[in-house]
Amino acid sequence: MKIAFITDPIFPYTVGGSEIQNYEIYKRLAKKGHDVHICGFKRWGGNDSITLNGMRIHGIAKYRDLPFIGTWNIFFNQIFFSINIFFWLLNKKFDVIDVAHFVFLNCYAAKLISYLKRTPLVFTWQQHFGKEYLSEMHGNIIGTIAAAFEKQTLKFSLSNIASSEIVRRDLVKEGICKEHIEVIYNGIDKSMISEATPFKTKKFDVIFVGRLVYQKNPELLIRAVHLLLKDFPKIKVCIIGEGYKMPKLLHLTKIFGIRKNIYFVGEIKDRKKVFRYLKSSKIFVLPSVFEGFPLTTLEACACGIPIVVAGSKWNRATNFVNGNGLTAEATPKGLAMAVRKLLLNNQLLKKMGEKGKRIASKFDFDELATQTEIYYEKTIKCNNA
Repeated sequence: MKIAFITDPIFPYTVGGSEIQNYEIYKRLAKKGHDVHICGFKRWGGNDSITLNGMRIHGIAKYRDLPFIGTWNIFFNQIFFSINIFFWLLNKKFDVIDVAHFVFLNCYAAKLISYLKRTPLVFTWQQHFGKEYLSEMHGNIIGTIAAAFEKQTLKFSLSNIASSEIVRRDLVKEGICKEHIEVIYNGIDKSMISEATPFKTKKFDVIFVGRLVYQKNPELLIRAVHLLLKDFPKIKVCIIGEGYKMPKLLHLTKIFGIRKNIYFVGEIKDRKKVFRYLKSSKIFVLPSVFEGFPLTTLEACACGIPIVVAGSKWNRATNFVNGNGLTAEATPKGLAMAVRKLLLNNQLLKKMGEKGKRIASKFDFDELATQTEIYYEKTIKCNNA
């Protein structure tokens, strides 16, 4: 098969759960002999198209940071990218086009190409956003516009991949027929995780891995640590990731007097090193406002540490908590209470860590790549029928 996957960020030039998931799945499909093309914003130097692990990576457009227009920066970049991807696809022939659905305008460009060239179209949903969340994140004007674009895309394809059963239920509520949605979970690299060893000297009580942005809500963790200081004055918290929230986080650590307790490691592209940090920590905390089925929670479980998930109404990761961790109230006090409960009970830490390992063992990139391959073949066959 000749496969085009349309996204925004591309691993390893942008590090995030969905980017890693895409990279690992398509790397395996390329190894199986498929002609794989991943298309997104160019965030590297040199040629626009490069080869990585048998895949062709295409920088369709450069991301332009226009700070003077604020939040609208994202919107205009997506318009620019969508126009470019339309004309790029117009001159190519693929057996199937898959679109990472979180960038709505790309869906419109791909839908038009699919119609003009009769190419099977698949949408991959890490989550469904909806007007309430988009307005909360971007403000009422941009949120309303984005939600209107998202709503129309629900009708664009009869072939959809959801990252979890709960995401499929969300999509069904929005009007997509259940039979038109295939659940293919996010996965882990079992062999790489098993090979990773804990650090000998670096040890942490709590760890967070993720982008330092609104969605991930890292401020909540900082505020919870401030409350935990009373019972655990020497608490050590590791934060792996980068993002525009970093200045705010540094400011909070200074105000709360906890700078010495927080270790900002930055972005790590070496996944095995991330696993070493996870295995050197006691608890993984996910304070996110919004999630579908985050890869980091699965990786933390595979590394044998319990998870604490903030119980936001948009955080679908709470459905993954089943004896492998705790769901906390999405407040500094609620998060602190959950972390405190685990830090004071080594037996519970060990029990939940072992349960997490058993749960994570069911998810493997090799199997998920095969599921994706089968679904594409099914989609192509239905399109040609």
